[in-house]
Amino acid sequence: GELLRAGDEPRREGQGAEVARDPEAGGARLQKGQEEIKLLLLGAGESGKSTIFKQMKILYGAGFSAEDKANFRTKIHQNVLTGIQALCNAVIELELADQTDDA
Repeated sequence: GELLRAGDEPRREGQGAEVARDPEAGGARLQKGQEEIKLLLLGAGESGKSTIFKQMKILYGAGFSAEDKANFRTKIHQNVLTGIQALCNAVIELELADQTDDA
């Protein structure tokens, strides 16, 4: 059987099994003595299924590719800037600028 990982697209008719075995396509090869374990993550949207998958990949897998890391870096920078912007807007909206300590 094959395991559908978070973010993977279901295979269409005619796509061969070689896709799952290709390490460049994300298929991991087992080392001698290792056992393949399949895990089905169920849950509603936004319940953390992808987060659990990513943590398992970090802890027990080969980690993330350079491309994945670059994508995460971009997303993290966007999230930080969005958070800073939200804080600045809240200070203005709640008129807290006069209450800050400049010590």
